[in-house]
Amino acid sequence: MTDQDVLLTASSRDHLLVHLCYGIYLSPGPATFVRKGVEQEEASEQAENFSDSDNENEPVESMDIILYSELAAGSTGIVHIGEMEVEPFGPTVKVAVKLAFSKEHKSALEREHRLYAHMNSNGVSGIPQSLGLFVGTDCDGGAEAPYALVMTYAGVTLFGQKEEILPTIKASLVSTLKSIHKAGVLHGDIRLANFCTTTAGEAFIVDFSHAGKSTSKTARAREVAELCHILGVKVNTPRKKPVPENTVEDETGLRRSSRIKILKEKT
Repeated sequence: MTDQDVLLTASSRDHLLVHLCYGIYLSPGPATFVRKGVEQEEASEQAENFSDSDNENEPVESMDIILYSELAAGSTGIVHIGEMEVEPFGPTVKVAVKLAFSKEHKSALEREHRLYAHMNSNGVSGIPQSLGLFVGTDCDGGAEAPYALVMTYAGVTLFGQKEEILPTIKASLVSTLKSIHKAGVLHGDIRLANFCTTTAGEAFIVDFSHAGKSTSKTARAREVAELCHILGVKVNTPRKKPVPENTVEDETGLRRSSRIKILKEKT
């Protein structure tokens, strides 16, 4: 099973088991989550089946994630890094999980998930792939239930990086931002902390907490200019078409060929 196979399978799973395993955190058992939108009665019933089932031959219909480090505390939740598997003792894939607990943060995380889904469906590359938004079932899916947004791992942030950013990375980030704009989305938080690279040399734009849909050409151009300024890249502005040497402006301000004007005067 390849990494892509694992991600494809995970996208179809409605149940998530999360284990904390770093620092002072070592959960005795997993926290259970269900994909947002799945009927709560079905979720509670299947969550019970997870703990009651002793038959090792039964197919596992969940994905398991072990969170082993905290990446950052964002404006809409805490981002963790972990390893995900969809089959017992099967291959694992590195993922990022953003957890939200307050009502405000959960609402913002749900909006961020919708934006990821919109961009993923529009074929935007250079951003994390959303594997789903999940609701904790340990609180019966009530108001106190935490949310978990599961995404593919995007690498290490460029913020604080001492090495010079490669031209290929800069070009990739600018291209990704323009692709995001083409999908009708403004990022809303252009800064180095939201640009990441992997060991394979891939570049990603992350954290759409402040993003929103917009078709404003001015706002798009402003974001591209901000990104280019941060990366030290020259902004490509459309060049004005050169005016032919044999043209002049008439009394109405319209440019006309001097040759045509001379011919008219002769007639």
